[in-house]
Amino acid sequence: MHARVAVLVGVVLFFVGTSSSWAQQPSQDEIAPGPESVLEFLVGEEFMPSRLELRLRSGDIVGDLVEIVEGRYPWRVRQRAVRCLSMYREAERALPTFHHLLESMSQSSELFPLVLVGYMEVLGEEGVQAVGPLLEHRSKFVRLGAVVGLGRFGGQQGYELLERRHSEEQDVLVRQQILQYVTPLTQAVAVQ
Repeated sequence: MHARVAVLVGVVLFFVGTSSSWAQQPSQDEIAPGPESVLEFLVGEEFMPSRLELRLRSGDIVGDLVEIVEGRYPWRVRQRAVRCLSMYREAERALPTFHHLLESMSQSSELFPLVLVGYMEVLGEEGVQAVGPLLEHRSKFVRLGAVVGLGRFGGQQGYELLERRHSEEQDVLVRQQILQYVTPLTQAVAVQ
């Protein structure tokens, strides 16, 4: 009987003595897998992930998204990574990454219009001067990206640029997109 009590006391002391070190070490479930997990998630999901879903897959989600955006991955995955990166506009690396992409990426890249929108989402009205001139770009896709970025995130300056550009724009699709942002505000002012 005394032997059983001694064993029981020993087991209890063992667990009491090691429980504090167990609390300090993360479990396997708490360790974020990193870029591979983020990449796998972006490849497999059709909807826009939330910040929580992304954070659960990485300890450095902004770094992982930057790696994916700048890496040699399929266009669709990079596109989703750009959209996700713009959700982290307060992160230190988001703005420099968008600046870098805007300056270094070929404007003929399929990803460039989305980079314009993300750039405007991160910078807001401060990005109008950089994106505004692209309303005159030869590619209608670049112009569409500029229209969406300025229309959603450009504030009053963006609105005024779109309003001026509407009368000059030759492409029907781009004109229609401009109207998406200019018409509701024009109607709202007319009602007042």
